[in-house]
Amino acid sequence: MKKIIILLSLFLYSSVGFAQDVLTKKNGEDILAKVLEVNTTEIKYKKSENPNGPTFTILKSEVLLIRYENGTKDVFNEPQKVSSQPESVIENPISFKKNEIKGNALALILGSLAVTYERILNEESAVGFALNVPANNYVFDINYTATAYYRYYFGEKPAAGFFGEAFGMLNSVDDYVYDDNFNYGYERKNLTDFAIGVGLGGKWVTKKGLVLELNAGIGRNLFNSQFDRDFTIIGRGGVSIGYRF
Repeated sequence: MKKIIILLSLFLYSSVGFAQDVLTKKNGEDILAKVLEVNTTEIKYKKSENPNGPTFTILKSEVLLIRYENGTKDVFNEPQKVSSQPESVIENPISFKKNEIKGNALALILGSLAVTYERILNEESAVGFALNVPANNYVFDINYTATAYYRYYFGEKPAAGFFGEAFGMLNSVDDYVYDDNFNYGYERKNLTDFAIGVGLGGKWVTKKGLVLELNAGIGRNLFNSQFDRDFTIIGRGGVSIGYRF
């Protein structure tokens, strides 16, 4: 009887002496074990069903967590990747400035005041509004143009580089139209019309927000088709300098 009690005591002692830990791998698999060592890259353990057997090693990167028999646990997370680029070089696609105001330098040289406001929607696209008013109506047949546009940019920087645009233009012009009742056949009329068109261009933006832009486009007026007129086709373009803020 004493021998049976001694054997049972030894069995219980050995069971308690080898407590059970649980390793949970990142693929969801559980390993019943006794953890012997956890270092910077590896975990060493013995299997619970063979405590006197060989020591196994598993990469720490393959293990999600360890639940120890005393109720505590260790959780292993992936270390955050550190970019090799300096922080100043990394560009946040959300934080770039999204407003521009520009003046058309070429139009100013020719005697016309032309300003543009542009709102950048995202890195590839923007919408804008441009107003052009000639300073001397005796030189220009165009009284004014008011243009709304949408642009798509193909450059690497936000809203910069080569672009294509579609626009709608409200325009007022002094046009020469044919009139049978007029003595000379053609009469000068003030006509207001609306044109739709397309354009191309390029934009360069410095780190300080200075903007240089070249653009050219062509549109067709939609109304006043009853007249034989000069301004069926109307153009748009310039060399603009501005600031992004």
